[in-house]
Amino acid sequence: GGIVKGDDDAESCAATFKNYPDVMACLEATREEAEAGGAGAGGMYTSRVLDRGPLFPDDAERFMAPAGPVTLLGDAAHPVIPSFGQGANLALEDAAELAIAMAGREKTQSVASVLRAWERSRLERTAQAQIASFISGSKSYGEAKFAEAMRLSGISPDALARHKERFRDANSTQQWLIGWTPSAGTAARVKDLDPKA
Repeated sequence: GGIVKGDDDAESCAATFKNYPDVMACLEATREEAEAGGAGAGGMYTSRVLDRGPLFPDDAERFMAPAGPVTLLGDAAHPVIPSFGQGANLALEDAAELAIAMAGREKTQSVASVLRAWERSRLERTAQAQIASFISGSKSYGEAKFAEAMRLSGISPDALARHKERFRDANSTQQWLIGWTPSAGTAARVKDLDPKA
């Protein structure tokens, strides 16, 4: 039989979820099964949820300026930890706002310039969603583990402090995110945005 792969992973998981009996029972069952060598005795595999720090208008230019008529949206542009449930929402917002931006493009404007303006228009909102997602996904860590996660997150202490000043708790952030309306207004229809219609 084997042992739980990466004992430090098992210990870290146990420390994180020590107040959750169901998780602890599952962790213990995984350990026992791995030690017994039974079916599914592969042990425990852990993988850190990877993301990157948010882009803010002040530092985004170095990433956006050299790009041509290409852009990223959704998790490719602003990955969020799944614990806050905003990844798909932000991707849908991106798609709607991108359609609005492209529909409003003047013939004299390059596609690249419209894309850069669209990207800049999304930075503040997506940064706040990323920070809220990080906080939500890290809240069970405890002080020391949260500090380490914070160090690795790419979120500056100043950005975190500004976020906490703006949003007193996860509920207020969720309400702000849920309250989004398209820049074209809530009465706009896709066919109204089509310049050929």
